[in-house]
Amino acid sequence: MRKILVLFPAISSLLITQLYGAGTLRADTNRIVHTIDGSINEWPTSRFETDKETQIVYSVDQDADNIYLALKIPSQKMQMKILSMGMNVYLDKKGKKREGTGIEFPVKKESASGGGGYGGNRNGGRQNGSGEAGDPKAAREKMASTLLFLKTFGFDDQDDKTQLVTQPNGINIAADWDDSNVLYIEYQIPAAFLGKPTDLNGKPLSVGWKINGFTANAAADAGSGFGSGRSAGFGGGGGRGGGRSGGSSGTGSAQSTTPSQDANSDMAKEMSFWTKLILKF
Repeated sequence: MRKILVLFPAISSLLITQLYGAGTLRADTNRIVHTIDGSINEWPTSRFETDKETQIVYSVDQDADNIYLALKIPSQKMQMKILSMGMNVYLDKKGKKREGTGIEFPVKKESASGGGGYGGNRNGGRQNGSGEAGDPKAAREKMASTLLFLKTFGFDDQDDKTQLVTQPNGINIAADWDDSNVLYIEYQIPAAFLGKPTDLNGKPLSVGWKINGFTANAAADAGSGFGSGRSAGFGGGGGRGGGRSGGSSGTGSAQSTTPSQDANSDMAKEMSFWTKLILKF
């Protein structure tokens, strides 16, 4: 009798595998019930990857109705680059890295070169002449308008448009900071916007994010030129070498600019990263 009881679970497991296929059966307790609220507490930490260049932590998921994306952005410098210059997320249902379909959020400010960036006003990058960066919370509040709208483009049977971030039966995005000033962004995208579930089932969905780089005009209008260590909010004065006035004698001019330019080089360039999700409906 004991041997029979021991064999029964193994036989049951074999029958389930033959009926449903290995790896396709998932218990309800393992499902993520997503809430689009700017918090990723419901996401298991094991589901996330980290992009080495931006240090952004990201994940993708789905259920029968929606595609879900999540970002964790710990770097305040990267946060303010995103808030100032905008960011696109692309979804390619062919599993490639095409940029024809996606969402712009945050939306790049039309006046991004006119002081709309983080610390971008001519006096906002320093506090009392100390060279320290401005208050992150105050800067976020100043740029809150970038978190009210999103732009969509290239979705099936959908017009390209600008909409509020909360839309019934549509694309929804929520962003928020925690007490440690870490920024979280969550996306909910109806799967039907990408096509029929029967056509998408088993197909790889490529998901990519692109963060726009600062332009020369934006840096100049920020008051100092990018990385000059004066009034630009990104690393100005407080960045690596940004507040130094020179090194050893005879080389002060070169050393007073190069370190801060190195610190801000990642702010000037466009940055992107991609991942994939095998869709199952």
